[in-house]
Amino acid sequence: MEKFLLKISVLFILLCMLFFCQHAKATTFLVSNNAATGAGSFDAAITSCNASPGTAPHIINFTAAADGLVIPSITGTPLTCPNVTIDGTTMPTYTCGNPRVMLTCNAFNGWQLTGSGCVIKGIRINGGIQLNGTGGHRVLSCLFNIDFSGAAMATVAKACVRTNVAGTINNIIGGLTSCEKNVMASMGAFGIIFDNSGNGNQVLGNYVGTNITGLAALGTGFTTKAMDIEAGSNHIFDGNTIGNVVSASSGYGLMVNGGTGHQIRNNNFGANVNRLFVASLAFGTTTSGTNVIYFNGSNSVLTNNVIGNSPFITSAGITGNLITVEGAANVQLLNN
Repeated sequence: MEKFLLKISVLFILLCMLFFCQHAKATTFLVSNNAATGAGSFDAAITSCNASPGTAPHIINFTAAADGLVIPSITGTPLTCPNVTIDGTTMPTYTCGNPRVMLTCNAFNGWQLTGSGCVIKGIRINGGIQLNGTGGHRVLSCLFNIDFSGAAMATVAKACVRTNVAGTINNIIGGLTSCEKNVMASMGAFGIIFDNSGNGNQVLGNYVGTNITGLAALGTGFTTKAMDIEAGSNHIFDGNTIGNVVSASSGYGLMVNGGTGHQIRNNNFGANVNRLFVASLAFGTTTSGTNVIYFNGSNSVLTNNVIGNSPFITSAGITGNLITVEGAANVQLLNN
């Protein structure tokens, strides 16, 4: 009897393990066309993900044979499911720095991710992405408002990437390698804004307001700010080895308007990827004068940045900056 009960117990455990393994298995959805709805459409993939909101990861891959796949507007279908990877690098014609799938997210709030732990990579975005939910999202290897020919595209989105929920934390925009950077044409009001944001978001190695080379401006100029921190603490804007290149705003290059513990380091403001001043990358005139940076975070650090316009306003710790004079390339004004 005891042996029989033992066998039953072992069988029950094995069945439970099989059940949970099946439910933890990643599910892959394939996008094979640019239809607005129906089988093989991006909308069908998102709808399927949202209908299966378990903890298991979901993957959306692209198998369309036609190059330059343009997905119709998706702003009416937010991504509510967590742990979804939308992988444009699976498009057969994808190459590093040249995504061949475009998502149309051209609305004021862009396309909203309301789950957590989602990844968007290797995609062209016409419009913007809003990272909500509890965070942990990642956006990398994407081009914003840049068409397949490399020209800038008009947008009504408030920002290329925006966080707008206080609990949205630990999002990463960009990455540590050249292929992981995002490139954002200077169209619309903002490049990146942490607006009513949570803590610990990172902006790593992106080109904000330039073409894909990081050598020249692309677009009509952000009408407000290229990058903006309005809330939250411990945000990191780090150019690391390839540099955040920030340019082409009619207002500030960066506004830090609150929070504490921010780290702004290794960036090129109004300078190109080679850390040289270029007139087309300069910033415009704000209500406080011609400013690259408004820095009002407490207990924060601005360090090892190249700054192409002057003056700038600050109330935080500043060390090791190379500040160049507008119109005079590589003239060192201050290195503190």
